[in-house]
Amino acid sequence: AALFGLTLVAACKDKEKTADDITPPDISVIKPNTDQNFALNDTIYFEADVEDESELSDLKVNLIIGTDTTLMWPTTPTGFGNISSYTINQWYINTVPVVTDAIVSFYAIDKHDNVAVVDVPVHLTN
Repeated sequence: AALFGLTLVAACKDKEKTADDITPPDISVIKPNTDQNFALNDTIYFEADVEDESELSDLKVNLIIGTDTTLMWPTTPTGFGNISSYTINQWYINTVPVVTDAIVSFYAIDKHDNVAVVDVPVHLTN
């Protein structure tokens, strides 16, 4: 009975440790500006600071046009373990030949599966 009690307490402590971090990462977008206009062949610069109280496990930037989502950053798979902050600085793509509203979506998740998403609406024009 004593062994069962010890196991139960250890399991509860592990759950408590995980449950302590319920705060998603903080994403501070610097670029692009909300509702910024981009003409054909303009460059959209992505710049953001991402911080978490524990540890980042994934971070990406998508360009969403209608129902199409395109991964813009990172261009190669990247492991973000063991860091609690990261700066995306001057990552960009050239605009697509489409006149429409779009969203630059910043996504971050920490090692406790807390997710943060910041969507920045932009306008693609001629």
